[in-house]
Amino acid sequence: MLVEDTTKIQKFFENSNSKGKISPQRKALLISIAEKTHNVLFHTNSTIHLNFICTHNSRCSQMAQIWAHYAAHYFEIQDVKTYSGGTSVTSIHRNTIIALQKAGFQIDIATLNHQNSKYLIHFNEQIAPLCVYSKLYDDDHNSEPCISITTCRHAEEVSPFVSGAIWRFFLPYATPKKFDNSKKEEKAYVILNQQIASEIFFLFNELKKLHIPIKQ
Repeated sequence: MLVEDTTKIQKFFENSNSKGKISPQRKALLISIAEKTHNVLFHTNSTIHLNFICTHNSRCSQMAQIWAHYAAHYFEIQDVKTYSGGTSVTSIHRNTIIALQKAGFQIDIATLNHQNSKYLIHFNEQIAPLCVYSKLYDDDHNSEPCISITTCRHAEEVSPFVSGAIWRFFLPYATPKKFDNSKKEEKAYVILNQQIASEIFFLFNELKKLHIPIKQ
């Protein structure tokens, strides 16, 4: 992987944080997620899993998982693992892939499937890529126990119970789906990607402030 891409991702992440406008209500929610995550790490000295959930696991939840994965390495918090899932299985939307590529991520196809391909997300040649694809929120791939973070209202309404969830949070995003196949689709996905990156930066920065011990 080229160094330029690594720098590009970092700049996108940091610029999203500096330019992002997070409401006081959202900040309070993100701080609460950080505190609960810290409590698990501090009191149990074990890995905590963040499971981002939306309806199709094709847009918001995928971006949130990938940025949280990146943030854990950026802030050097080793014991946070990220996952995502949906209330139904579809596929990662092509505009999601394009938006992440524009932010600097190198994305390779691990398994080509016209219904639901698997992708490898790279951001550092020294770190194993993250494999992502659309799956159910309770898929065997998603580890328990976890903190579940629902990223859309429909998923929040139809999945009232998440097995293995220690805590559950509702952090909704406006889906850019309505802009698909229009002249506004590229901008809509960039805006969503920036918002999610901004809030994930804020969340992990708060987590870092709690002085979580890093395992050697």
